[in-house]
Amino acid sequence: MERQPLTAVCNNCKVRAFTEFSAKIQKVVLYLESAVINFATVASRKTLATIFHNMKVIKTYLYLILVLILSGCKTETGKVEIEKELIENHIPENVDEDFKTFLGFFSKDSIFQVSRVKFPLKVMEVDENNMLESKENVIQKNEYSTLDFEYPKDALTRELDRYTQNIKTKGNETVIEIRGVDNGIYSDFFFEKVGGKWFLKSWDDKSN
Repeated sequence: MERQPLTAVCNNCKVRAFTEFSAKIQKVVLYLESAVINFATVASRKTLATIFHNMKVIKTYLYLILVLILSGCKTETGKVEIEKELIENHIPENVDEDFKTFLGFFSKDSIFQVSRVKFPLKVMEVDENNMLESKENVIQKNEYSTLDFEYPKDALTRELDRYTQNIKTKGNETVIEIRGVDNGIYSDFFFEKVGGKWFLKSWDDKSN
């Protein structure tokens, strides 16, 4: 029997392929969990916790591999469903209770980050034709570059690009203020909590 091209499989069976793949992963994880429990009498709680955590990480990366395989497909619906499933499987339910917890996952997980940005993203940036003025730019999802708010330990001691980072939260709004030390770095990033979830809604970058 002649095999279908991969593109045809992607276009016609994307969601079904993901569902079947997900089910197989679930079976493998359940089998491994069962095996671990059988040895619970001889393993410490710390060891068991480590094993379960590692299995969850493996499961997450298996989902990510599938996303990469199917990312070239034309149908967007399947992509959205896959990305949503991936996010839900490794982001804690209480990620939005504390802004700093949210910001940690926002910074280290690109898929989660893109899902928490309000597109089209309207931002203020320095006008390249007039460095003394700012202008509004609109960033679409396919133009967006991920951000990293993890504050380096050497941010104030390194030779170049030293800066401070302050987080100010008031109600459902948070501003991350980034200020350069003896340089032109000057940016504000605005987040808003909508429906119990934090979203990046804009920024104002006056850096020069």
